[in-house]
Amino acid sequence: MNAALVWLLVATLSVTSPHPWAGPSPLVATSPGKPIAHAVMTVAASGMPTAVTSASVLTGSQERPMRRVSHAIYRASFLAPAPGPLTLTVRFWRRGVLYEVPGGTILVQPKQ
Repeated sequence: MNAALVWLLVATLSVTSPHPWAGPSPLVATSPGKPIAHAVMTVAASGMPTAVTSASVLTGSQERPMRRVSHAIYRASFLAPAPGPLTLTVRFWRRGVLYEVPGGTILVQPKQ
């Protein structure tokens, strides 16, 4: 009985835990290039692998869904957080596996 529960736990974690992507990394860009705190910013990921079923961008502690705008480009728009460094991570589902790619760190500018 315990072996079955352990196997179920391991199987669940392997499905929901992000795996590092071993292929070419997508190019991640923001618009504007220097986002302003509490203003709308856009994150785009270009060069996504084929067969991606859904994608999202992790911005600090929040995950924001991305929508497909062309064959290999995904985009998300949202309000920029408070001023300071913002780490971007792209997550995507491909053939039933969740992958994660570092997107870089940008500096959110204070509102003037």
